[in-house]
Amino acid sequence: MSSTRDLRLQVVLQTIDKATAVLRKVKGDSSGAARALKDTRESLKQLTAQQREVNRFQDLQQGLKGTEEKLEAAKTRVKQLSQALTEFGPPSKAMIGQLKQAQVAVKVLGQQHERHGAQLEAHKGKLGAVGINMANLAATSRTLRADQDRLNESLRTQTQRLEAVAARQKRVAELNAESAVWAK
Repeated sequence: MSSTRDLRLQVVLQTIDKATAVLRKVKGDSSGAARALKDTRESLKQLTAQQREVNRFQDLQQGLKGTEEKLEAAKTRVKQLSQALTEFGPPSKAMIGQLKQAQVAVKVLGQQHERHGAQLEAHKGKLGAVGINMANLAATSRTLRADQDRLNESLRTQTQRLEAVAARQKRVAELNAESAVWAK
């Protein structure tokens, strides 16, 4: 009877050893998967921030271009009004008023153009400081989007892996509970 009990106890202990070995492995897998998931999320966050800055730079470029076009149109208007004043003899008050308005518009647009240019240069320096290639911004933007897609896929895979590890941990816990019943 004693040898049967010893044998039974030995089987239970071996089962517990195997289960705890699996549990230790699953716990290690869980920690590694969670760490990889955290790292991937952080990388994705950084890439998203870089892409946002690239988009902001491109918006600033478009704004500068629009302001430049308006400024050139306003300068052309001032030139036309100035020529009209000299060609038609003594200028009327309305013509003088139009010229002054056009000159004010040129001044305001010139200041706006300078501000946009300064913002663009500051942003260009900011992008260069974080390692974004300004020589070929379109290619850099495509690369950033491709990297984001790759990281999103990696994030999905790691999440699935972590869910699988959690399911294994649950199963190991169930097996441990069953082995505890057998040990009694």
